[in-house]
Amino acid sequence: MYAKCGNMEKARGVFDGMLEKDIVTRGAMIQGYALNGLPREAMGLFLQMQRENVKPDCYTVVGVLAACTRLGALELGEWARELVDRDEFLCNPVVGTALIDLYANCGSMARAWEVFKGMKEKDRVVWNAIISRFAMNGYVNIFWTLWPSRENWDQTRWEHFHCPALWLYSCWPG
Repeated sequence: MYAKCGNMEKARGVFDGMLEKDIVTRGAMIQGYALNGLPREAMGLFLQMQRENVKPDCYTVVGVLAACTRLGALELGEWARELVDRDEFLCNPVVGTALIDLYANCGSMARAWEVFKGMKEKDRVVWNAIISRFAMNGYVNIFWTLWPSRENWDQTRWEHFHCPALWLYSCWPG
């Protein structure tokens, strides 16, 4: 609760006072650090987990990927990604989106696109992630050429997307 409210000092105090720390509490701390702008602390706790031979779950890796994204640490993120089964990234939209964010924010749109194409489940969040990352990286026109059969896209489904960045960047001069 403290982490969700942005009070990482209190969260860490509670965490340090726990006699037994499981993967859920460790993952919550890592995600809390990452989401509250403390990626180095997230990585420190993750590396401590590794030294203690605690295997991360996919949600812990999502926090680690978020921290790596903030740090621009692509190689470290790829290492952390290898700790989770590849199918987890392709079947779990939360985990896949974190990997798309890492690649896109570190300038590797080709790899972000490959992750997107390989994902088995693409919900609104996944679609918005890839669309907005293409737009923010200046690849709006490339996105439209890579996106097959957009003419056949169900208009009612498209209306559910909340991606003004794509339209903003599409209209941007230059």
